This record gives sequence, structure tokens and C-alpha cells, in this order.
Amino acid sequence: MHYPPADLAAIVAQPPPPLSLADRLADLAAIRTLFPALSPLCDELEALLRREVVA
Repeated sequence: MHYPPADLAAIVAQPPPPLSLADRLADLAAIRTLFPALSPLCDELEALLRREVVA
């Protein structure tokens, strides 16, 4: 399927859909695994996400 350039530009310009809490927690788990030194920061961010302080 081919799109005209203007349509492609409009598609690319759209913001991505928001991530769910589960997606964000999975990302934090991956960061903890890859970068153990960041685990305390991930813990703080997870607590804020769970309390819905940050979006």
C-alpha cells in the first residue's frame, strides 16, 4: 500500500498513543535489569506512577 507524501507526513506527525501503567512498569523492569545502579531511581519513579503523581 502506498501513501502520498502528504499523508505520510500527517501520519508521522501524530503523537504516539499514551503508554499504559503496565507498559511503563515493564520498561522500568527492563531498566532495572540492564542498569542495576538505576534501581533506586526506578523504585521512586514506580512509586510516583502508582500514585498517579506523574503521567
